[in-house]
Amino acid sequence: MEVAEDLSNLGTLMREMGKLPAAVELLRRALLLNRAALGAQHPTVALDMDALGAVLQEQGQLREAESYYAKALQITDLDTPATRPLAVRRMQVRPAGTSALGAYADR
Repeated sequence: MEVAEDLSNLGTLMREMGKLPAAVELLRRALLLNRAALGAQHPTVALDMDALGAVLQEQGQLREAESYYAKALQITDLDTPATRPLAVRRMQVRPAGTSALGAYADR
C-alpha cells in the first residue's frame, strides 16, 4: 500500500504541475494497487477514483470522469464508519460533483 500511496501522491503532484497525462497514469496505477490490496469497496479506493475523476475532468474526458465519480459515490453511499468521513469530505470539496457534464453530454 505504501507504493500505491506514493503513486497517488506523485499523481497529485503531476496534476498540480499541469502534467495531466502523467497524473492519469500514476493515479490509475495507484487505483489498481489499492483495489487489489484493499478491495473494491474500500474508502481509499473511492479517494483514488475521485482523484482520477478530477484529472480526467480537467482533460475534458467528462464521461470517463463521471464514471469514476459515480463509482466513488457508490462506495461513500455504503454508510459505514469507514466511509462517513469520506462522504463528508466529498460534500465539502465537490458539492456539485459532475455538474460540468450538462453542457458536454455528447462528449
